Amino acid sequence: MDGNVPSRYDWDIYGQKLEFENMNLEKFFKLYVMKTLNKTQQIFDYDGLPETIPKRCLELILQRFGYAIITKVDGKLYAFYGGLGGVPDAYYEPTNAIVNNPFLNYSATLKIGEDCVLMRNDSVKLGLMPLIERYAYLQSQTDVSFKFMCVNSRVGYILNAKNDIEKETAEKFLEDVEKGEKLGIVESGYDSEGLNVYNNTLTPNLIQHLVELRQYNEGTFLQEIGIQSAFNMKREAINEAESTLSTDILFPLIDDMLEQRQLALDAINEKYGTNITVKISSVWAHTRTDRMLQEKKLENDANVDKGNEEQKSEDTETEVQREDVGENGEEK
Repeated sequence: MDGNVPSRYDWDIYGQKLEFENMNLEKFFKLYVMKTLNKTQQIFDYDGLPETIPKRCLELILQRFGYAIITKVDGKLYAFYGGLGGVPDAYYEPTNAIVNNPFLNYSATLKIGEDCVLMRNDSVKLGLMPLIERYAYLQSQTDVSFKFMCVNSRVGYILNAKNDIEKETAEKFLEDVEKGEKLGIVESGYDSEGLNVYNNTLTPNLIQHLVELRQYNEGTFLQEIGIQSAFNMKREAINEAESTLSTDILFPLIDDMLEQRQLALDAINEKYGTNITVKISSVWAHTRTDRMLQEKKLENDANVDKGNEEQKSEDTETEVQREDVGENGEEK
């Protein structure tokens, strides 16, 4: 790296540098968590948020912790994360919110509904982190396996060292293999007959299976957060009805998240005199629009089919009546 300007891979992620050749399970996991939070920032679009509540900060609090505490400090609205407690209400919900913000020098125990508004990410205040962390764990495991499969495919054997010198030489050789450097000669240790070599038999099609597993993990997670995935485990074309069924599972979570935000904003607008609104945005809005158009098309097709059936029934009835009437107009 030249000068003091960091390269794109030198920026910290949870305090660790993104050096791909040194990526391990933990770094892959954290990378996927951060990358996914970047994507989920675009689920909702707000209008009328005060400057003291940036959309990015509000959504990160909601998605990471499951809820946000909205209250005024020195006449300005803020979104905080804090503890919930107090004597439970009739439905065993918390009644107090405990907030402590060193920057604002603000610490208080607030009565929910009176001193503050509790804004839920979803009905049970789960947040998105359990889903994101599950996805990140599975993808990081797959990526680590894929990484070592790619490296191991360069060497068709396993080295067996009988002393420290041979071990160091073998490790240096494998490091060069992993870095993709030109392979050289592996030296044996003193008074040694040489390194023992064993065939490194790779499971057939394992790399292909890892690619499919990665796509499956990606597809199932995207469906969880309301994005239709093009990955199809059937490995064949699907019809329109199957495509429609696959979109049915996209909406419940996003609908619940939208509803909880709308309920909280209604309470905030009423309590603090604001006019904040929220709606689905980005690809989530497109998916919803496509779904509505698809439902309309299916409804129209069903009406056409119904009309055709009714017309066919009328034609059949008319034909029967004609057969029952003779040439002179009298019934047979």
